[in-house]
Amino acid sequence: MDQGPIFLTSRDAAYLLDCTPDDVINLAKKGQLPAVKHGRFWKFYRSDVMVYKRLKEKGEKRTARIA
Repeated sequence: MDQGPIFLTSRDAAYLLDCTPDDVINLAKKGQLPAVKHGRFWKFYRSDVMVYKRLKEKGEKRTARIA
C-alpha cells in the first residue's frame, strides 16, 4: 500500500497536523519536529510527522532526533 511521498512540504505536514504551515516551521525551528531545510524550503519525513501526530494526540512532547 502506497502512502505517498516520503518527504512532505510544510503545507502537507500542516494539513496532517491540522495547523498552519507557519506552525509546522516553528515546530521545526524549536526542534520539536524533525525537518530538513533545503534552500528556503522545509522538508519533513512523513514518518516523523505521523509520530509527532500520535504523540500530540497522547499529550506527549517530542524533541528532534539528531541524524
